[in-house]
Amino acid sequence: DPGAAVLPSLNPWHAELVEALMLCGELEEAAATTAAIGAIATATGSEWAAALHLRCQGLTTAEPAEAATLLELAAARFGALRGTYEQALTLRHLAAALEAAGDVSAAQRVRRDGTELLARCG
Repeated sequence: DPGAAVLPSLNPWHAELVEALMLCGELEEAAATTAAIGAIATATGSEWAAALHLRCQGLTTAEPAEAATLLELAAARFGALRGTYEQALTLRHLAAALEAAGDVSAAQRVRRDGTELLARCG
């Protein structure tokens, strides 16, 4: 089904692409891919896609406080969806955003939480 090929819960490369694009400095393409994930989330009603969209929005915003808010929301959604690995990955990004915003103690706590979740994943 061509629609299933783009559904992030079945093919999660979209969110990984956003992270890679950000690391390479391709900000416009990362923002466009984030918008595409948002369109998929809206079109499908997928909660998983909505959580990925929040994470990608957090990764692509230039404002550290906004990034932290979006990533915290994404982590909570993944937690509610029992997406332990995705929640842990999101917490890793949240820790970096909190550090960038100057909240080192919160970043350390979030990093520990993410590490514990990853340990549970095996």
